[in-house]
Amino acid sequence: MKKLKRISVLILAIIFALALASCGAVETERGNEIKAKCEAMVEALIAGDENAAYAIFPKEMDRNEFGKSFPKLKSYVEGVETFELTQTGWYTGMENGVSYYKATFNMSTNKGNFTIEAMEVEGYDGIYNFRIINNNEYENYTGTITKMQGASPFQWGLIVFSALCLGFVVWMLVDCIKRKMKYKVLWIFLILCGAFVFTVNLGQNGTNFNATIAVMLFSYSYLQVYAAGAAILKLTLPAGAVAYLIARKKFTIPEKAEAEYTLAEGAPTEEASTHSEENAENAEERENTEN
Repeated sequence: MKKLKRISVLILAIIFALALASCGAVETERGNEIKAKCEAMVEALIAGDENAAYAIFPKEMDRNEFGKSFPKLKSYVEGVETFELTQTGWYTGMENGVSYYKATFNMSTNKGNFTIEAMEVEGYDGIYNFRIINNNEYENYTGTITKMQGASPFQWGLIVFSALCLGFVVWMLVDCIKRKMKYKVLWIFLILCGAFVFTVNLGQNGTNFNATIAVMLFSYSYLQVYAAGAAILKLTLPAGAVAYLIARKKFTIPEKAEAEYTLAEGAPTEEASTHSEENAENAEERENTEN
């Protein structure tokens, strides 16, 4: 059990270190390679050079389809004269046996801030996917805790649901702390940080759905509606707390086995202490008799 506690503490320390490392700008070697291609892409968009922009993508990309999307991409950077890219995130994964790397950048310009997302896929030369988002169009929105003015009843309902989920997590946490059970440290971590997160992005380019198992200290559900027409629906379920509620009886230490479990931990029970005192008294009586 002591070894398990050490492992639990080590896991918590690693997660805390990763959380600190994720703050601020993030730069990777592969991200810098994509950054250079994104900079070339932005320069081509500013200059209106369709051929230069097309050369950044894999040769497999349909030339006619790219030509149709180029004017829209170019419109995002109209009036931009100076810009600077800073990597803010990255994600790597594998789909259908093919690995990919996705990098996110913040682009500061004289016309405001933009977000650029670019992806490279194994087996393709160049940027496989490029997306630019004008952050200025997404400053006005409702639906989060800090911006609920003018929110709809459904948006308020999600906030209330989040409050109920938070109360449930606190309830399960207190129950776990008070209850004598196995693997208590791991259960506390699971209750606080285990969650299922479902995200739906509703934008002009279509609908994107994403479901993840997240490790997070606190997350809440909301419907974020932007004045530009886009929306983000995020539903967070306290899966760790629910798992604890279902399995807590199985891992609870029975009262009859409590003395045995305590001895296994190395701490003497009241019964063991009594026997020790009786043995000491008997030894002292035998010594006096011999004398």
